[in-house]
Amino acid sequence: MDKFTRCVQCDQPLVDVVKEIDGWDFGGWKYVADLPMKRCESGCGGGYLDGATLMRFEHSIALALVDAESVNGAMFVFMRKSFGMGRALLAETLEVEEAALEAAERRKAEPMPSAWVEQLKHAIRECVTERNPFALRRVEVSRSPAEVRT
Repeated sequence: MDKFTRCVQCDQPLVDVVKEIDGWDFGGWKYVADLPMKRCESGCGGGYLDGATLMRFEHSIALALVDAESVNGAMFVFMRKSFGMGRALLAETLEVEEAALEAAERRKAEPMPSAWVEQLKHAIRECVTERNPFALRRVEVSRSPAEVRT
């Protein structure tokens, strides 16, 4: 992150800050953490979060999802992608057709087959070199009545 020293919007100096960043919404819950980033001193709104920090944040969320009792398609896709697992490779590992995996992932709200979930969770645990690099907080997503699906 040190390569950024000036704001690309207004060319003012950047300062190091820690900011609460929202993660992804999974079934009415989202994960948030305080992440180090650069913020423009002028207040123009420029803020910069480096890729390595974002990747560690995504890994933290995926690790939290590993402990979930039920994993739906959206959670499954997030976990797979956050660790760079392509659908074709995972389908081969699961010994299923890629089309079958794709169809299951597209049904975002429905639970994934438990055998697939367990194999993905195992693969993620094998990839982890840093357990929970950020202190995540799971918060309920408040929705207006118009946003709630019935």
